[in-house]
Amino acid sequence: MKQKKPKKFDSLTFLTLLFFVFIIIAGIVVYLQAQEAHFILRHAKWYYVAAGVGVAFISYLFSTLAYVFVASIFSLNIHRREIFYIGFITIPVGKLLDVGGIVGNSIRVAYLRNFGIKNTHAVVLSSFFYTYCVFLGILSFVPIGFAWLFLEGLLTPALES
Repeated sequence: MKQKKPKKFDSLTFLTLLFFVFIIIAGIVVYLQAQEAHFILRHAKWYYVAAGVGVAFISYLFSTLAYVFVASIFSLNIHRREIFYIGFITIPVGKLLDVGGIVGNSIRVAYLRNFGIKNTHAVVLSSFFYTYCVFLGILSFVPIGFAWLFLEGLLTPALES
């Protein structure tokens, strides 16, 4: 009697299915919010939308370059161009579905396995170190923001209590 060989996890198929699930969920949300979306689209100032998309693109570009730098510290044996592509895909996805960076890190591990990286220890370590640095940077803006609000006199007595 022949034993069935266990199926190998196919990350590309998984990511494709995940993509379609999110498209379906997004379609349902858009359908349920159609009136609000129509109002917003009718009254939107499109130059702000274009500026926001441009700033987001630049932000993701620099975030990706930061991940390439962090990945080089952890000696991932893959070309920087591939790390850049993987980072540019996984960082926005990780931000959209962020649960402490787990989603983006998991997708990053799956992509890097497709590039032949078998030792996921360095991938996971570099991903979590990158996420830690990002959160540390974001947290540093909290006291800076409060200091700016205080120094500019933007805190009203109603907000201070």
